[in-house]
Amino acid sequence: MKDPSQKSHFYRNTLKEMLPYIPKKLWFQHVWPCLQQEMKTQEVLAAVLQPIIFLVQETTLEEYETIILPYFRTVFSIPKSIQATVTLLENLHVILEKTPRDDIRSEVLPMLYNAFESATIQVQSSALVAVTHVSEYLDETAIKRMVLPKTKLVYEKNSTDIKIVLNVLLCLEKCLNRLDRTMIIDEVLPLLWDVRLQDPEIILRVVSIYRLMLSDKKYGLSVNLMATRVMPSLLPQTVNPSLNLDQFTILLEVLQEMLDHIDRNQRNKLKLDNLSLPSPERHRPLRHQMSSDNMHVPPFNIPNLRIEHRKTSSAEDMARKNSTGKLCLFVCLFVCLLRLFVYYDADGVIRVVVLFYLRTNIFFPFFFLLSSDSNYKSEFFFRFNCNVRMYYYYYYYYFIIVFFLRRTISYLDFF
Repeated sequence: MKDPSQKSHFYRNTLKEMLPYIPKKLWFQHVWPCLQQEMKTQEVLAAVLQPIIFLVQETTLEEYETIILPYFRTVFSIPKSIQATVTLLENLHVILEKTPRDDIRSEVLPMLYNAFESATIQVQSSALVAVTHVSEYLDETAIKRMVLPKTKLVYEKNSTDIKIVLNVLLCLEKCLNRLDRTMIIDEVLPLLWDVRLQDPEIILRVVSIYRLMLSDKKYGLSVNLMATRVMPSLLPQTVNPSLNLDQFTILLEVLQEMLDHIDRNQRNKLKLDNLSLPSPERHRPLRHQMSSDNMHVPPFNIPNLRIEHRKTSSAEDMARKNSTGKLCLFVCLFVCLLRLFVYYDADGVIRVVVLFYLRTNIFFPFFFLLSSDSNYKSEFFFRFNCNVRMYYYYYYYYFIIVFFLRRTISYLDFF
């Protein structure tokens, strides 16, 4: 096979499919030496890397470090075609799983950082994808000084490419927990606010980053930023016709979560403000001496104005007057009945007097209704109420009077 296209097809498809059926012993005796020779040819390097990645994935750590890595590390530093670079970047997580830490820093990561500076969009996109897969192998210094600045640079150059923007957002989401609060506020949030929220996938990716920020205060997403910058950019997307039901639900849940954060924060703040609000009496001595609060104004009276106070009597006064009058009436009645009892029929006289008293005492107040004076009418209702309640008690007067008169007559007869 001298044709590069035939070789590429063989290594990319035929050999890769046949390797699982070839004994592992033959891999290092026949297959690997042949692949070493083909790695020197730039035309077929991208195709040769396919079976090599399979060998790296299936061999043990010792086999990889002693047999494959000594020659394979040269691939990271030599010039490569675009397709070969993309193949390495897309499978970088497989390589880093078995590569020693020292070789990662010195051989593999420099290739990754250089890929960000490539003028090819395909290589830049692959570099962003590689970062999302190998972020745990990157230290915080490398992320802050190398990955984040280069990611922003890639976005600025390709802000209209949806695929690049998606990879940028995915890269930021993976590296977010490795960034400090200041860098997130100064670098990440402005980039998110600059993203054009039109494509549903981009909207969901941005919403996913905001949801991650809401999970912990260390990310620096304050309620002020939510209310003034984040929510104003997301609210118009609630009526985006390109969103399906699931995407709309996710967006609305994040917006509701932001509203809950704002609600809790503002309620607690307002409660504290109300508790710490000073009383007006505390600052009264600080006011001017001639203030209207410190002036004692005499009551205002209109001259030559006479106000007539209507005389009213309380319920206690009326009850007291009625009880006194009834006592006097009872004494007079008792004396009169004593004389009538002696000279006339005692029982008949007592019945007539008691019934007359009861009837006159109940129906007599009705004459007050004929008067136009409101005082008389109020007195009528009061007396009528008292007499009705006491009506049944007056029946006992008959028995009491008879008892006392008979005893009095008996004493008189005795003497």
